Parts: sequence; structure tokens; C-alpha cells
Amino acid sequence: MAPICNKDCLHCPYPDCINDDLDYEDYKAASELEREIILPRTAKQRKVATYQKAYREANRENVATYQKAYYEANREKVAAQQKAYREANREKVAAQQKAYREANREKVATYQKAEGGRTAEDPGQTPC
Repeated sequence: MAPICNKDCLHCPYPDCINDDLDYEDYKAASELEREIILPRTAKQRKVATYQKAYREANRENVATYQKAYYEANREKVAAQQKAYREANREKVAAQQKAYREANREKVATYQKAEGGRTAEDPGQTPC
């Protein structure tokens, strides 16, 4: 019987990691660790981020209009960037899609029935 990983890396009973697969939660944890410990934000960066967040919330419609106009003007460029990201981060994207499908089973099933979508035998991208 193969050993089972409890995903508690700080208290792992094994001398070497037995879990080679990363799921979405692992990617999120690694990203947060990197942001908080490895590359912490300075006080000025936190202040700018707070200002930008407040601006986006206060001007939600203007920001949405600008983003839509930018996307329309640069549709090919944005599509190429998204494709390049998905190809460079296949495992991360697959983990995100799997986490979404598991968290929203009813929503995905309703969408598949309404659209005549993919079945379990023919998995594909989920609507996000």
C-alpha cells in the first residue's frame, strides 16, 4: 500500500516528499508564501495598492468601460497572452479548473445540460 500524504509539509513524517502532484491549494499557498516571506511588500507598495483598490471600487464603471475598450482594441494581443500563459502554466490552470468544477458541481452540470456541453467521458474547459 502506497503511503498517503497529509499535505502538512512542516510536520511531514517522511524524509523526502512523497507527493509530487500540486493542486490548486498548493499553488495558492506557495504564491502567498512568496508574497509574504520571500518578496514582502514595502510600506510604499502597500500604500499604493490601497489607493489603487479604493480608486477601482469608487470608479468601477469607468474601469470596466476602459478594460472593455482595451480588450476590443487589442483582442489578438490579449488572446495570445492568455494562450501563452495557459501553455506555460498547464498544471496550475488544470488545478484551478478542477477546483472550480468541484466547488461548483451543480452550476457546471446545469451549464452542460443547457449547452449540450461535455460529458465525463469528454472533459474539457469549464465555463469561468
